[in-house]
Amino acid sequence: MKKITKFICLLLSFCIFSTLLCSCFGESVEIDIQELIEANSTRSLLENYKSINIKFDYGDGETYGYYVDSELGYYWDTSGYTEITFGDVQYGFDGYEYYRVFYAGEEPDTSMFEHVIIDKELLPAEEVIKCKQKGDTITLTTKITVEEMEKLGYEFAADQDGGYFFTKYTIDASTLAIKQMEERFVYEDGKRAAANIIDVYYDTERLDDAVALLENYNGASSLRTVTVVTDPNTSEERSYKMTLPINAYTVFALPEEYENGYTDRACTIAFEGDYETDKDLTVYVTK
Repeated sequence: MKKITKFICLLLSFCIFSTLLCSCFGESVEIDIQELIEANSTRSLLENYKSINIKFDYGDGETYGYYVDSELGYYWDTSGYTEITFGDVQYGFDGYEYYRVFYAGEEPDTSMFEHVIIDKELLPAEEVIKCKQKGDTITLTTKITVEEMEKLGYEFAADQDGGYFFTKYTIDASTLAIKQMEERFVYEDGKRAAANIIDVYYDTERLDDAVALLENYNGASSLRTVTVVTDPNTSEERSYKMTLPINAYTVFALPEEYENGYTDRACTIAFEGDYETDKDLTVYVTK
């Protein structure tokens, strides 16, 4: 079972003398968690900054990230997978081929870009350990057990039973924008896992790979049409069309009740995938 991965941090070493505590951590302050969540929604952040650029570094070497501005959302990871979202277009490269997501009877899913830094469901469940302000920076430290996370639907490995996460959030005091998060998992026996870090940069230019992917989509000289017909030959029949560049395949996103796809209107020839990406395609889907 995959272990929980939520960005949390190793607490900074405590200062030995009480007279050093203030200079080390700053003055104690209170922070409204719901206000923090709202301030770090993508909508709120883009009222203060022209872009958000996030890099996730797991302790095991896995890396991925998001870039968001008012017109474009972009995801990348170290496997070579990249994807842009703009308007109703979701277009990506899976490391080998280009594709476009076809939402037939569904609204485009942009939920991943609503909160790209924090989990708005998880943060309120975290216990605040301390909250300090020094200059224009607030440092918020929280703790949460895997048992509490399990109640929210997270899964964890057997060896994580009884453990907990520490998280340190570094926050801009004026906007409450999170600038960095660090996490470290602490096992029941006190052993600490390698730290995971998320760095957030604001007002950056679009990443080169995001620009290249957008140009690949907009600059395609040859297009093909993919059509999805739902409930064929019934009074509920509906037809949806999408165009995409030649040699890009289709990822179909349909209401979950549609389980069967066919390449003929009589629904006798099963659809096995969008492999001939230089040709138009029609798929008939039934419940």
